[in-house]
This record gives sequence, C-alpha cells and structure tokens, in this order.
Amino acid sequence: MAAFEPMVTPEYRALQSQKMGDLNVIASRQRVLLICILLRVFCVVAALVFGKSAAIGPIQMTFGLSILGSMLFFFLLAMRTHGIIVSVVLVLFVWIPIVGLLILVLVNGKATRMLRDGGYSVGLLGARGR
Repeated sequence: MAAFEPMVTPEYRALQSQKMGDLNVIASRQRVLLICILLRVFCVVAALVFGKSAAIGPIQMTFGLSILGSMLFFFLLAMRTHGIIVSVVLVLFVWIPIVGLLILVLVNGKATRMLRDGGYSVGLLGARGR
C-alpha cells in the first residue's frame, strides 16, 4: 500500500516559494547587518590602537559608513521580521546607546529564529543555507 500523499495545489506551491524567497532575503540582510556590526567593532579597536596617527581618517570614514550601512540593513531586516510601522519605531530607538543594542539583539534573534524554523543553519555571520 502506498503512503498517503496530500494533494498540492498551485496556490500552496506559490505560497511556499514566496516563503522561501522571504527567508532568503532575511538571510542576506542579516548577514550584511552582522558584517557591518563586526566592521564597527573593528573600527573602534583600530581607533584605540592607532590613536591620533594618520590612519585615523580612513578608520573614521569606515566607521561612519558602517553605521549608515548597519542602520539601513537593520531597517530592512526589521521590515521583514516586524512590519513597517514597528521597524520605523525601532530605528528611532536604535540611536539610544543601550536600548539600541537590546533592540538589535531582539531583531537579530527573531530573524535567527525564523531562519532556523525555515531549515537554515545560522552561525556567527548569519545563515549558511539549507
């Protein structure tokens, strides 16, 4: 006797395909966000090491660009995980030092949970794929 196979409609396949597309977008945005955060940490450490040398100008420029990039990808990731209205409010609160870190951890945690539920393996720099 053959195993029971449910009938799969085209609408169901389209919904599954859209869900996989959303997970791919979340995975890529999370990866870029985490790279920007690591770049910010690297710039702070480099600024402490180099002090007032000639290398501080490029370090400050890189730090500024990493802040802008992380805010952009934080907003885009929060839009996928929490919706547009909540993501606008979260971006406003991210500028508060400790609160911003907590919000960043919460949004990253939700993205990680969504990716793991979708079958992705998530590591230090985001999802590795299925």
